Amino acid sequence: MWNKILNSWGNLIEYAAERFLLLCMILIPLIISIVFIYLYSDSQKTIHLRLSSGSPHGTNFVAAEQLSNILKEHQTAFHITPQMSLGSIDNLEKVKNRETDLAFIQSDMPESADIRTVLPLHHEILHILVRKDSKIDSFKDLENKKLHLGLPQSGSRHLALKLFRHFGMNFNESYVNEGEMSTTGQNLLNKNIDAILFVAGLKPKLCDDLIQTGEIKLIGLNPKANSESFVNGFVLDHPFIHPYSIPAGSYTVRNGSSLNQPEVSVPTISVRSTLVVHESVPSQVIYQLLTDIFKWRPSLIRSHPTFYDLNEKFDQQHLPYPLHEGADLFFNRDRPGFWRKNSDVLSLLLSSMIALIGLCTGLSNWLKRRRKEHLDAYYQEIDRRIQDIKIAKEAERSTKLIKESLFDLKQRVIKDLISDRVEAGDGFRTLLYLITECENSISDNDS
Repeated sequence: MWNKILNSWGNLIEYAAERFLLLCMILIPLIISIVFIYLYSDSQKTIHLRLSSGSPHGTNFVAAEQLSNILKEHQTAFHITPQMSLGSIDNLEKVKNRETDLAFIQSDMPESADIRTVLPLHHEILHILVRKDSKIDSFKDLENKKLHLGLPQSGSRHLALKLFRHFGMNFNESYVNEGEMSTTGQNLLNKNIDAILFVAGLKPKLCDDLIQTGEIKLIGLNPKANSESFVNGFVLDHPFIHPYSIPAGSYTVRNGSSLNQPEVSVPTISVRSTLVVHESVPSQVIYQLLTDIFKWRPSLIRSHPTFYDLNEKFDQQHLPYPLHEGADLFFNRDRPGFWRKNSDVLSLLLSSMIALIGLCTGLSNWLKRRRKEHLDAYYQEIDRRIQDIKIAKEAERSTKLIKESLFDLKQRVIKDLISDRVEAGDGFRTLLYLITECENSISDNDS
């Protein structure tokens, strides 16, 4: 019984091994060819992405144009089309509605389940500009004043309204000027408005131009007392907003009759400009985009202040939205992968598999040797019968006993074939042929 089981398993293992090797010989070249064709065709494909930024005169739109130009100049796979928008809120809605692929937004935007972070960029600082003769010295003095806060869907207005609500200040929509940023500076100088509140990187052109006139100054959020706690109290309620201090003397006054502005550091707040994407954008697209951005990082930094803070090292806990899968793969590409993390277990499994294959191979070889030994024993027996027939013919004796032994031999061979102790191959067929020849030889002698 056990011999039959072992023989059956040996046949099965041998058959499976032969078919597996044949399958590998067919599939491996086919898989390599398919992967090569896929990678080659994918590397030649142009990837079109829309990037929603801001107004044509704004920082983000210019940054989007520079990003598009540099990736094009360096012949990357990306063709980025900058799109105009009304600001961060508008950008966020466009990404959610799939009207754009990428967008620049402020880090304090509302929560959204469909949005993913690609890359945090520079810090955008709240600037508050007023006339020097206005007697406005802090944010609290802006109550019921005529203000320019940016367009309704801009990040600047979004942040300003948070400040008004936090400090319990009256906000009169009728006092808000919504004109173009390009004319806002002149409106402030002409006293058509009392203040401009906007969010931008350090030393934006509007701020630089107005302060150079000597008539405009920067003010902070402080009420002149406990300024630090005033800012920190607001930041506690808004985790993606950070305290910031505009350094003294950051801006030069052109006429030289006044000190550079601000005369002392100005306590304010900042948000992080962030490149975001819809979660459905393929991970390989975002991974390749980040690869190209950091490859050409020096060119981007030279092109625009938005890219000054480009860095692969940042605290992911401070991101407004989870990292996109492709971004996560890129920024964590050096961490141990599955194979390295589980190398000990995998080595054990591989060793066990090799041992099992060796055991199965050894068992198969043992079964083959046993079958050969059985076949060799039958060959020796048939050789003795041939010698017996030869002697009987020479002595003219009866061959009846020899004939019976040949019949018995044939029965035993067939029985061993059924029980898998003998393989049904060329050796088996040769043995049957020899038995038949011996039987025919005896028949000829009897006749």
